[in-house]
Amino acid sequence: MKYKKSLLLVGLAVIGGAALVGGSVSARINEKIEIKKETMIAASPMFSDRMELKPGSVTEGKFRVRYPARETTEVFAEISPYESGGSGDYENYVFSKSSIYTKMTEWVTLDLEECSINKREDGRIYFTMRQQEECFVTYKIAVPKDAYGGSQHVAIFVQTVVSKDGNGNKNNGINNSYRIAYRLNNDIDGPGAKAEGRVVRIKIPGLLFAPPVSESI
Repeated sequence: MKYKKSLLLVGLAVIGGAALVGGSVSARINEKIEIKKETMIAASPMFSDRMELKPGSVTEGKFRVRYPARETTEVFAEISPYESGGSGDYENYVFSKSSIYTKMTEWVTLDLEECSINKREDGRIYFTMRQQEECFVTYKIAVPKDAYGGSQHVAIFVQTVVSKDGNGNKNNGINNSYRIAYRLNNDIDGPGAKAEGRVVRIKIPGLLFAPPVSESI
């Protein structure tokens, strides 16, 4: 049972709830962060406010990352497309499928505040976390002038790096990697945009004796 429990931890993605992660040696120490024995990360908030962007515009934002664990670890941040589930399944997300509604992955660039980047590689930014450190992952969205209109969905993942031995190979045995996601939701006012919705509930009182008549949706 011990091995089964360990396997369940592999690739654990913590998407939801408040989250925590930190920065490098130059990052700020927050003594209020409760120290955990496990190596974990988290971010706050979990998603952006819904933004209405225009083609040719540039928008910037950020979210806090914190690190409550005891051991120093390396993490990276990267951009990923995401889509919600189908009709009636809006709480389940897919983070591997690209479409015209995830083109924003090409428009977003990442940076850090209050901590230092170790390196940039393959679209990722790498930085080191010590216990109780926190910083901000910042993002810039440069919408092209010919952007397709409608909703655009992007996730920013922050994930621990699997440790390697002196030869650069992954250590043998079971390796845990923790990951959280910050979701960006945007509406682009461009060609192809559609304003539509779906009524999920209508409630009207059974007996109406006098005005005003009201209902809720």
